Amino acid sequence: VLDYMDSLSKGMERRIKISNLFIKPFVIMEFQRLKRFENLAFEFFNKHIIISENDRKEIAHNKKNEIEIIGNGIDTNYFQKIETEIKYELVFIGNLSYLPNIEAANFIAKEVLPKLVEKLPRIKILIAGSNPSNHITLLLNDEKERKKIGESGRKYVIENYNWKTANDKLLRLLKSKQNF
Repeated sequence: VLDYMDSLSKGMERRIKISNLFIKPFVIMEFQRLKRFENLAFEFFNKHIIISENDRKEIAHNKKNEIEIIGNGIDTNYFQKIETEIKYELVFIGNLSYLPNIEAANFIAKEVLPKLVEKLPRIKILIAGSNPSNHITLLLNDEKERKKIGESGRKYVIENYNWKTANDKLLRLLKSKQNF
């Protein structure tokens, strides 16, 4: 089974538009390589999955419609709601060195949060994930942003989530449920 996850070439194509003059030729070359790889990789597997219709459209293979879409989500039949204290009204979790996630975190902090604060002045958001890039940590290091984020009692938090610890705990949990 080949899990494309998403169209990596499309992500690289988006980077072309924002790359500086010196980096742009390398980004274009990488985009072209990824496009060829996504097409070629199809032939080595008899089952293919991807997370969305939009991503499937970006795969340059003539049999791309055979790629099954399995969207991101939570199985609410298996995972039941638990009562817990609500610490944050908005949570974003992802690899914080991955460009689309960096852009999303910046969008949340600079575009979404100010609009939400108008309606919910004490809103707290959490942006968590592994490997936060400099772009993410600069949101807190920039004095103007820090003051903007800190006013009115609202809170902006970046927590570096330890995925290894989480994976170890998940594996132990799955092993304990193996004979369930």
